Amino acid sequence: MATVEDEDQLIEEPTLLKALLRMRHWQKRETFSRQWDKVAKTLDSSLVGTCPAHAQFYRWLSGNVRSMPHPDACRILEAMFPGFTVQQLFRPVRTRRSELLEPPQGQLAASNDSAAPAAPSVSPMTTCADTAHPEAAQQDIEYISARYESKRRETIKLGLAVVVTPEVLGRVLSDAAAEAMEFTQLTGLSAVGQGTLEHLELVISDLNRAYMTNPPAEQFIVARAYRSRVDELIRGHHTLKELQELYVHAAWLSELLALLAHDLGNSRTGQAYALDSYTYANEAGHGELCGWAADAMATITMYSGHPDRAAQAAMRCVAKVSASHPLAVRLHAHAARAHARLGQRELCETLFSEAQQLYERLPARAPCRFTIDTGILASYAMTGYPASAYTWLGDFEAARTHAEAALAVHESASLDSSSPSREAIVRLDLAMALAHLGTPDEAVALGGQALTSTRVVTSVLLRACDLDRALVSRYPRLACVREFHEQYRYVAQRVTAAQGKS
Repeated sequence: MATVEDEDQLIEEPTLLKALLRMRHWQKRETFSRQWDKVAKTLDSSLVGTCPAHAQFYRWLSGNVRSMPHPDACRILEAMFPGFTVQQLFRPVRTRRSELLEPPQGQLAASNDSAAPAAPSVSPMTTCADTAHPEAAQQDIEYISARYESKRRETIKLGLAVVVTPEVLGRVLSDAAAEAMEFTQLTGLSAVGQGTLEHLELVISDLNRAYMTNPPAEQFIVARAYRSRVDELIRGHHTLKELQELYVHAAWLSELLALLAHDLGNSRTGQAYALDSYTYANEAGHGELCGWAADAMATITMYSGHPDRAAQAAMRCVAKVSASHPLAVRLHAHAARAHARLGQRELCETLFSEAQQLYERLPARAPCRFTIDTGILASYAMTGYPASAYTWLGDFEAARTHAEAALAVHESASLDSSSPSREAIVRLDLAMALAHLGTPDEAVALGGQALTSTRVVTSVLLRACDLDRALVSRYPRLACVREFHEQYRYVAQRVTAAQGKS
C-alpha cells in the first residue's frame, strides 16, 4: 500500500500513458502486451495480438506521435485506463501521484490544460550498463530526449522575449542549468552496451579468420548485415567512447566487405567499401586500419586495370602506418607492383628496395591481424608481388626466381596463415614465367593446380586468363595447352555463374 509520502510524490512524464504504466509496473513492452491482450479479449477476440510493436510502443511513451492511434487501439487504451481519454493519455503530465490513483473523469485533463508549462526537475536516470532491461533503458533515453526538446523550445521562447525582465532572465538561467545537467545525463545514456561491442569484435574476428576458407558470397551477406547494424548503432544513442569503437568496427567490416566484393568480381562495390573503411578509420584516428583500407583499395584497383590508382592508394597511407609494422612493407610492395604494371621499372625497383629494407628491420615478433600473423603477410608481399611485377616487366628469369620463393613461403605457412587464392596466383605467375622461358608442359601443370584451388576468386581468374592467352598464343598446337584452355573456360563459367553473372 502506498504511503502518504508516496502519494504526495510529484509525477512528471512526457505522456500520462507512461506515468500510468510506471505506477502499474507495466512499462516493459512484454508486460504491456499481456495486459493489452487481456483487455482486448473482453472487447473483441479478434483484437488479441494487435499490441503495437516495440518501436511504436516507445513512441507512445515518449509522446512522439503525429496522430492518435487507430480506433480499435483507442478502444483498448481507454478500457485499460478507465477515467482517461486517449487524448489525455498522450499529453505530458505533471501532477501528484495521489491524483493519478483515483482520477475523477476529466479533472486531470482540465488541470493539465490550464496549467502553465513548467520546467521539469532533473532526476537521476539509469544507463544500459546499469539495468538488465534494455527496454527500460530505451524508455529513459526517449524520456530525457523528449524533456530536453520541450525545455529547448520553452527556453528559446523566453530568450526571444522583447523585454528581458529579471523574472524572465531568472527562468532562462534556471532552464539553462537544468539543460546542462540533461546534456550531462545524455552522455551517460547508451543503447549500445559493452556486450554489443564485445559481440561485434568476436564476429569481426571470426569473419576475418574464415575469409580464406568460407565462400565469399555467404561471408558477404553476413558481413553486410553486421555493417548495417553498426550503422544503426552509430545513428542511435551512445557515449563518445562507444562511438569511436563503433567507427573502428564499421571500418573493419567495410574493409572485409571491400575484399569480398572484389573476390566476387564487383570492383565498384569493393572500392566503395574500401573508401568507407578508410573514412571511418581516419575519423577514429586508427592509422593501422587506414593502412589496411589502403591495402584493400590497392588490390582492387590493381586488378580492375587501374595501377596508377593502386600506387596512389598504397603510398597515401604509408605515413599513417608505423615503419616497424609489416603493413608498411606491404604498402611499399603494392606501389612497386603497380609501377611495374605501368612499365616504370626504375621506380618499381626503388620501392621494392625500400620495402626490403623495412622487411629486414621488422621485429622478430610481428603483431597479429585478429588471428593472422602479419609477418607472413609481409613475406607473401615480398615474394609474390615481385613475381607478378617482373612478369609484367618481361624479366621472366627474375619472375621465376621470386615466384619459386613465394611458393616455398606459401607451402611452409601454417594452416591459420594459409592463403589459397594468393598461392594460386603465385602458381600462375610461375607458370607464366615458365611459358615464356620455353617449358609449356610445366606451365600447364602449374596452371591446372591453380584452377583446382579451394578458393578460385576473381583475381585468380584474371591471372589464369593471362596465362591462357600466353599459352594459346605461343603454343596453339600443343594438346596440353588446349586442355588447359578448356579447363580454364569451364572454371571461369562455373565461378561467374556462382557469382550471379551472365
